[in-house]
Amino acid sequence: MDMLSFEKVTPKHPKWGLFLDMVIDYIVESWPEVLSHKTMDEFKNEYQKELVLKQQEGGRAFFLVSLNNKDIGIINVFFTKEGDKTAISVAEFGVKPEERKKGYGRSMKELLETWGKSHKVTKISIEVDKDKLFANKFWSSFEDLSLDGSCERNLYSKEF
Repeated sequence: MDMLSFEKVTPKHPKWGLFLDMVIDYIVESWPEVLSHKTMDEFKNEYQKELVLKQQEGGRAFFLVSLNNKDIGIINVFFTKEGDKTAISVAEFGVKPEERKKGYGRSMKELLETWGKSHKVTKISIEVDKDKLFANKFWSSFEDLSLDGSCERNLYSKEF
């Protein structure tokens, strides 16, 4: 039986380099224009510094998602306060291209929600560029997520 799991990684974790490579692949696939004025190495170095800084500031969690010990996805979330409630916002959420359309993204969302609830999170939100049709199709397929399309980006959310 396939077993999906995720582990929290930090810049000091042995799999940080793998996580970073997968995040960079996800970003470059989704927003190739990030490389219009810099090399892949320059972008990777800058983004790594940004992630390390965000992790040091706190309120950030990075996850490497595995299927039967094979790394297939990444999740990057940050915590926000809404009054006395804590929410998580998804910054990056990706499944390797060769592992898509197999239900792993759905399972990753469920794992993230379970983790969030165990950390007293009461809401999850995901912002998606309106022109990212694949991502919008994925997030809109969840009946339990509400959609606010009135802003510059689509906002999917769910309260627990």
